[in-house]
Amino acid sequence: MVDESYESKLAKSVLSARQVEYLEWLMDPERQGSRKAWAEARGMAPKTLYNWMHDRWFNAAYEQRLAELNISPDRIQGVIDSLHKAAKAGDTKAASLYLQYVDRLNPKRIVIEDTRIVNMSDADLRNELEMLLGDNGVFED
Repeated sequence: MVDESYESKLAKSVLSARQVEYLEWLMDPERQGSRKAWAEARGMAPKTLYNWMHDRWFNAAYEQRLAELNISPDRIQGVIDSLHKAAKAGDTKAASLYLQYVDRLNPKRIVIEDTRIVNMSDADLRNELEMLLGDNGVFED
């Protein structure tokens, strides 16, 4: 379970129990019915839900909860599993997206090219190395 942020807790504390119930219904990916039906089933005017969505505290709680839901590891893993399955079935777009995701997890190597050494001779390189190693260097021909 995701730890609730201070803002989310504060927003929920100023919401009514009915608003929290509605918020949770909105977040349920398997919810049934329309917003209008939800309101009418509770003896409320559908306009009330519209007003709630424009309320600062309700909107803050809604946005926070959406953010938590969208970064849920379970949801992300479900999408990755679907991409993998489609890629194995021959979907080249899914394969491309899956490989991009996997590549994102690999550590990146950073290659730094020092343009000063491109035009240096072997003797110049040897001198530079001797200077870097100093008296402790064991660089010999």
